[in-house]
Amino acid sequence: MDNNGYVMTGMSFLLILPIIVLFMVLINLNYADTESKSQFIQSESISNVVHDFELNIPCLGRQVLKEEAFTVVNSKKPLFDSRKSTRDNLQLKIDQITQSYNNKGWHVNCTVQSISESDDPFQVEVTSLVMVQKGKVAHKQVIHQKIPINDPNDPLPDPMPFVKCKDYGGISIDSSRIYYGHSLASYLEQRGKKNWEIYENASSPLFIKKCPYDPFVGHGVPNTMETLKNCLDNGFYHESNDGACYLCRLEGKSTCFHQGLEIFILPPPINNQTNSAPCSVDHVVFGDDNDDIYPGGCIQYHQEGNLIFLLYLDDSHRKKYGLPPI
Repeated sequence: MDNNGYVMTGMSFLLILPIIVLFMVLINLNYADTESKSQFIQSESISNVVHDFELNIPCLGRQVLKEEAFTVVNSKKPLFDSRKSTRDNLQLKIDQITQSYNNKGWHVNCTVQSISESDDPFQVEVTSLVMVQKGKVAHKQVIHQKIPINDPNDPLPDPMPFVKCKDYGGISIDSSRIYYGHSLASYLEQRGKKNWEIYENASSPLFIKKCPYDPFVGHGVPNTMETLKNCLDNGFYHESNDGACYLCRLEGKSTCFHQGLEIFILPPPINNQTNSAPCSVDHVVFGDDNDDIYPGGCIQYHQEGNLIFLLYLDDSHRKKYGLPPI
């Protein structure tokens, strides 16, 4: 082959080279696009997994709280550490969901980091760490959520009274109320409280229901006590700086340092009026120390024939609920 032949071959190669380079670029672009689409699909799938945990954790948490509460109600024994017990039992339920994903080829882990009281005493806070990996895509996210304890369709019971009265004859449940029989009167009598007999056959609500009358001073309007009676008839709970939060109620405590709840314990209607008796607020009646149980003056909120319906409140609680002072 002469020199012209070599020149022609070299020129042909130079003409083909851009085509080869362009072909390689197109292959790389197609691979990158395919890889990008694959990662997008994986990322979207991971988001769905995280969302699944976001939906399930509050539901399962509420289920655990209800199971824990009824365990206390039935056994009359308080939880030693409600936060740890609730967290551990919730973790067991979450692990079942995690395992189902891992069985399908995912790498999923969800750790319940804490169960704690909330600034809103009608909620319990849960913090979880979710880690999900699929292929080359991984995601880690801390989830903070609140579990309502006052769902009207599935209310949670108040376990505290069952713990307090277990050594005094016990209490019974009828529909949605707690009936104390002789137990509460005996509880107060053994603490040397005057007019303890007022609480013979007293009652209080079983389930946590949030009072809709906010601000609370509205309980005294109108002065016919109609609003107060409606609140008492429905067994509404109220936010309280002194009452125990729900997690502490699971431990049998009537007071705690957290933002808590309080409810009225109702004496049965009587034929004659007693002017003073232990204050009808639960964290007072069930005071952890004897000095925490203080008297209240009577308020007549209803009457049927000769039967008088009374509530006993101190001036501080009267002011809170907009009721006349002693």
